[in-house]
Amino acid sequence: MTQEKSNTKNRIILFIFILVIIYFLYNLLNSSIGSKEKTVLPEIGTLYSKTNAQGITIKDETVYYADSSGQLSILIDEGERVAFGEEITSININKDNSSIINEIDIIDDKIERLASTGSKSLIINDSNKGKEESIKTIMNDLQTSINDKKYDEIEYNIDYLKGLSNDYKEDATLLDISLSSLQLERDKLIAQLDNKMQKYNARETGIVSYHIDGYEKIFIPKEFDNYTYEKLFIDEINAKSIIKKEIDNNFLVSSGQAIFKIIDNFKWYLAIMIEDLEDIKEYEVGESILIEFEDGTELEGKIIAVNITNEKAVIVVKFGKYLHEIYNIRIPVVNIINSRKEGLKIPSNVIIEKEGNKGVFIKDISGIVLFKQISILGEEGEYTYIDKGNSNGYINNDNGDFYKTINLYDELFLDPSSVTEGEILK
Repeated sequence: MTQEKSNTKNRIILFIFILVIIYFLYNLLNSSIGSKEKTVLPEIGTLYSKTNAQGITIKDETVYYADSSGQLSILIDEGERVAFGEEITSININKDNSSIINEIDIIDDKIERLASTGSKSLIINDSNKGKEESIKTIMNDLQTSINDKKYDEIEYNIDYLKGLSNDYKEDATLLDISLSSLQLERDKLIAQLDNKMQKYNARETGIVSYHIDGYEKIFIPKEFDNYTYEKLFIDEINAKSIIKKEIDNNFLVSSGQAIFKIIDNFKWYLAIMIEDLEDIKEYEVGESILIEFEDGTELEGKIIAVNITNEKAVIVVKFGKYLHEIYNIRIPVVNIINSRKEGLKIPSNVIIEKEGNKGVFIKDISGIVLFKQISILGEEGEYTYIDKGNSNGYINNDNGDFYKTINLYDELFLDPSSVTEGEILK
């Protein structure tokens, strides 16, 4: 009896298992057969009309150059904004001390000899007016030699002056001036020995950059009517091939070398090269224009120049922000956004035509297949953008009639040929 109950229980379990398998296979088969009736929901989307173009940034850039050779010390990081007077870099002057010391020794000798000349007793009388003028000429030449650091001429003038010292009283004023000039030159050299660090402070506010591309004095913010397609085309080719100089901390620089620049970030310009004049026929100087950059940022600017030459053009646009994100990009690729329409985005293959009207088949909440008319805004790839209608979803057609179009919650049949209008689906 117990064995019979056990067999009955096993048969029941097996029966239930078989039913589960059958149910699973049925659903799988039904899903496969019904795949032709798969649906998709519309999405909110924006259709853009864009013109892709090459741009060249025009900025107010002040380049700073090294006054001496030496090791550069960077105090402000790349891309930081700085205020007027802020110290940016310094150069540890790499100059041979021995040459400075030798120059000081020469000046000391001249000072000593000039001072000894002034200590002699010189007598001036009325019969020696010509020689008096000669002495004054020598003293003036002596002053010029000191200013020009021509020490051999200084010695010559001192020796010549000594030859006249027995006949004239010293001209104390001229001697004092000459001695003071030599002493001042000596003090400058001493100061250079004591302080070998040369500092560079900002003469304006803006963004600091150590990337020098050589176009800072070519693409300058003035005479915008001169930015033509032909000029920019040549400069663009050159700019792409130029080797940028990037200055790093502890970099050994030479006198006259560019070491950093400060970029005015309050206003900047973009010259955009236009291949087809049709792309800008709606734009005029003084109007606003919407530009999309490579990172997707959309920025509105003001057109300040439209330069047309040989069926090509350049439009120059002024901006007041966003430069900090692209301050080191000289030649960005941009899109001019000519128009922007918001609507519903649907796959193009769901669209059918009925009695000359474009529309789609939708699955009503009750399971009935219905046709709904649509108004197409445009296509992009495999998708079509359609008008979403007014706040109630109604569209006014060309005949002045209103019809209700689809909404975000309508199920659109991906394969319209798999259903018929009025069909009731399970």
